[in-house]
Amino acid sequence: MAQVSSSSLTTRPNIRAVGAAPKNLLELIDALQERGHHLLTTLRQAVQENLTLSPQDLGLVTVLVVAPLMREPDHPVVAEDAMAFGISIGLDELGVCLGVLYKNPDYDPNNKANCSQYGRLLTPSPPAGLEGVLIETLPVHLEFDRELASQCAGSSGVDDRRVTLVGAGAIGSHIAMSLAREGRFRWTIIDDDLLLPHNLARHTLNRAELGKAKAEALAEGVAMVLGSRVDACGIVGNVVFPGDQAPMLGAALSEADIIIDASASVAVARNLSDVPGGARRVSVFLNPAGTASIMLAEDAGRSIRLDALEAQYYRLILREGALREHLASPDDGLRYTGACRHVTNRIPASSVAALSGLVSRGLSASLGRDEARITIWSMNNEGAVAVSTADPRPVLRTPIADWTIFYDEGLLGDIRVARKRALPAETGGALVGIVDVNRKVILVVDALSPPADSVESHAEFVRGIDGLTDHLQEVCAITRDQVRYVGEWHTHPSCHRATPSSTDLAQLEFLRAQLGREGIPPVMIIMGEQEEAVVSAFRPDQSKNPEA
Repeated sequence: MAQVSSSSLTTRPNIRAVGAAPKNLLELIDALQERGHHLLTTLRQAVQENLTLSPQDLGLVTVLVVAPLMREPDHPVVAEDAMAFGISIGLDELGVCLGVLYKNPDYDPNNKANCSQYGRLLTPSPPAGLEGVLIETLPVHLEFDRELASQCAGSSGVDDRRVTLVGAGAIGSHIAMSLAREGRFRWTIIDDDLLLPHNLARHTLNRAELGKAKAEALAEGVAMVLGSRVDACGIVGNVVFPGDQAPMLGAALSEADIIIDASASVAVARNLSDVPGGARRVSVFLNPAGTASIMLAEDAGRSIRLDALEAQYYRLILREGALREHLASPDDGLRYTGACRHVTNRIPASSVAALSGLVSRGLSASLGRDEARITIWSMNNEGAVAVSTADPRPVLRTPIADWTIFYDEGLLGDIRVARKRALPAETGGALVGIVDVNRKVILVVDALSPPADSVESHAEFVRGIDGLTDHLQEVCAITRDQVRYVGEWHTHPSCHRATPSSTDLAQLEFLRAQLGREGIPPVMIIMGEQEEAVVSAFRPDQSKNPEA
């Protein structure tokens, strides 16, 4: 069968191998005729079906032959091979050689009232001059589509899940373009920023898109890669302050299979944690110095949300000595306008591309499994990469008044180990965590070791103060002021439950007086023989009136 267009022809003959490449049209027709396909008839039909086209549309003709490949004769076809032959004359002249058109000898191109240059023959005449029509073998390339992109990336199949990308900045643009070139996902991109001149230093968009909305321009770029405009759309909006865009943004989030946060905004990530829906969420960002990329990936069932992953991420960088300066902010920012507060970091595009590529690869791998994951890729000046990972632990929660306290099994496990190590004495220390006043959420990040001057005995524990202030300040500095003091933890001796003692209640009252001034409920974790307790002395109305 043959498929015909104005300037190309596709045929799939069932033929045996051709010994030599034909050099002219007659040899090509004869070669295919010997193998069961009547190319002469097909070409004549192509000319007759395209006679209504204007002269400028009657360009050169290409014949595309798609032949079956068999490893052994009379065995199943294992693949198809495509060969293209370019004909050296146009469709009109070809029609004359094929005997279906005639050339008007009286045609005058300067006389608009004159008849046309070519006319149809009612009865085809024998072809003539085909041996003089030279042909050229042309390379044939598959169109780059989602399927070919997936094959080039080594993927087992096409991944057309719906992804909503929040943030079309440097890392967001690199991730979107990288994954699109792997044939991955159908994209909705959300961002309310415009592409500014300084963005060109690290963005995948170029000068032609300056002044355009990043979301729309990036979506257009993704669509161009995938070859389909229905596979990418952009929304100019802000998920934290949606305004009139609320219905559209809400639909984009609720209809997604996956939500990728590339906004580099703590507020956005925490907001996306609370957005209802089963779409799995992943947060990706670069550290301030541009020396590391980070991925926080929820589990498929969303039992460990982005905000809880943020807390466990901070615990990872607090405990790994190599990550001590991980979030340190460089002090040589570059002003990109006349305004003193408009400052961007000095990060080379090569670092952004390399770190974004690592995140893209890690993101694809994480989305291929159900478990949650925390990954940090740290790159030195020579390009060597160190990888720090953590398997997030299940999250527990305790309501206190109108607040919710979140903590995880990893934290409790560490306290159990500390209790066992200190027995028969009690032990304890300070708790640090994230306080989100707007959401009325506290996420306990870590349980600090007891200061050196603490008193541990089988009857009581008195937490000391030696070096504690410096330690807490260090915690704040390492986490860029995201983690602070939130309360205390301690253990009870053998055969004792986690029920607060009179001493514990007195300490809670003291903590309430201190933290209550800020409208924050104090957190106390008590670890007993078989159980733990998370308690507070916060009153329901205290967050509204700290002096009450």
